Amino acid sequence: MSADNGWLTAAHSGAYYLNCLSEFLGILLAFNRFTALFFPLKHDQFWLKFTYVCISLCVGIAFAPWEFQPSIWFNMVIVTLASNGVASLLYASCIARLCMKSNRHNTIAERNLFVVGFWSMLFSLPYMTAMVPIFSST
Repeated sequence: MSADNGWLTAAHSGAYYLNCLSEFLGILLAFNRFTALFFPLKHDQFWLKFTYVCISLCVGIAFAPWEFQPSIWFNMVIVTLASNGVASLLYASCIARLCMKSNRHNTIAERNLFVVGFWSMLFSLPYMTAMVPIFSST
């Protein structure tokens, strides 16, 4: 019986980790699009320096906080809601920037990359809405 509990704990922790990692990388993608549109001259320099640091930070932060968790599912709901909220704010500002500045020569490429990231975030919204009942029941 204890072996089953061990596997179940590992499965829960793995699901938590992968969910958090996916959400944090989604924020990183939104931040990348944000910097490309708002700081086009510094965008390449910033991401050449900090890409591996940012990815390592996402990988490290995604681990479950073992000491402070009342429920792993409660933490997952909080991470999902907060991450989608931050990504939505970043993408909303990108939409505003694309609407205001449409005369740049690489606007089409930036718009296409923005659309990919935005759709990626939108596809995670059904998962987020499925998490809301779990959040309200805890």
